[in-house]
Amino acid sequence: MHIIIHIIFTFYLSSICFSEQRVITFDDGSTYEGTIINNKMEGNGIYISSKDENGASISYTGEFKNNAFHGKGILSYSNGDQYNGIFVDGVRQGKGVLKFNDGVVYEGDFKDDKIEGIGKIIYSEGAEYSGEFINNLRHGSGEMKFSDGSFYKGDFIDGLYHGSGRYVFSDGTYFEGNFIAGKRDGKGEIVYLDGQRQVGDFKNGNFVGKTTIFYPDNSSQSGNYVDGKFKGEVIFISPDGIEQKQIIK
Repeated sequence: MHIIIHIIFTFYLSSICFSEQRVITFDDGSTYEGTIINNKMEGNGIYISSKDENGASISYTGEFKNNAFHGKGILSYSNGDQYNGIFVDGVRQGKGVLKFNDGVVYEGDFKDDKIEGIGKIIYSEGAEYSGEFINNLRHGSGEMKFSDGSFYKGDFIDGLYHGSGRYVFSDGTYFEGNFIAGKRDGKGEIVYLDGQRQVGDFKNGNFVGKTTIFYPDNSSQSGNYVDGKFKGEVIFISPDGIEQKQIIK
């Protein structure tokens, strides 16, 4: 998803009139066609900017107030991005739909020209996120769904899984616990389809330290988990409660 460009512009009109339809070409080559009221762009109109030093330009069709985009309108960028929604004093504010040139589509709230509030974003590869946004990023409570059927539901910070959440894999196996910067980190458990559960501490996505596996037959195994397996003293408790200890090197 591309960075959203915030463009502010000011217009100066030379003639004074109460209300009329005008076609105006500005000194920089930008044009406006629409209603002029009391020497200002008011009502419906079309604005096409000249290219900036990077060759970028915009075009806007919609409502104006006091020389600014204000009300409903469509803002198209020369890179192929397009916003369709509400403007207030020249910036995107309120409900809108933002389509990016790479196929990503966001629909929801905008604040101060940024994606912020409640919304839904659909990515070109088929994944989608619904939930809270701050400063153009997934932030707060939300749900991320993937095309293979897997999904995450929980907390986000700065676009990443962070805090409490549940990640369900495409086969139905799921992890529930704590995430830090997009990885399983802290207390958590993995629950498998056959009922087996593995509970313990995670670091950088993997079990580390004290871990317990609960098996479907009501037996369990606990000990220190290192590099994906038990090491050191391991305690096995049978389905009828008999405890056995062994050392695994």
